[in-house]
Amino acid sequence: MITNRFNYSKALEVLLYVSSKVGYMYHTGKIIYFANRYHLEKYGRFVIDDRVIAMKNGPVLSNIYDMIKSARGDNCNYPEVKKYLTYLSSGSSLHKLVPKREADMDYLSDSDIECLNEAIEKIKGMSFNDLESFSHDDLYYTADQNNEISIDEIINHSIHSDTLRKYLAG
Repeated sequence: MITNRFNYSKALEVLLYVSSKVGYMYHTGKIIYFANRYHLEKYGRFVIDDRVIAMKNGPVLSNIYDMIKSARGDNCNYPEVKKYLTYLSSGSSLHKLVPKREADMDYLSDSDIECLNEAIEKIKGMSFNDLESFSHDDLYYTADQNNEISIDEIINHSIHSDTLRKYLAG
């Protein structure tokens, strides 16, 4: 079910989980975005209900991106994130997010973990440029920069879009 009701507590645990496996800020956001797509295609729901925005360096989940920026100190929407994630600047484009505690896995379903791990394995070894190119797929170009990519377009660009659309229609 797609609700677009953001669950901050679950999102924080997802951020902690992914950043403990990868660490790079840019990769963390993209992994969560792709895990969301994989989960929708396989299970008919997102890992995190959040709006997708077509940013310059690729699509991001809006609130996840705000949480990452809050860890960096650039956003005041989620100031408490700094209690759980440390931002480290490396002087390059590969800034790091370091979790201050382990993720509470009770917030994540087995299928959430499966799709997060799938995205981690696919993305963790990519360079910034490779990941940027990978994320600028046909779906990305369905929205203007800094605008929302619609759920309908996400469904249209899914592997089994007709089946998924019927499933979601109930």
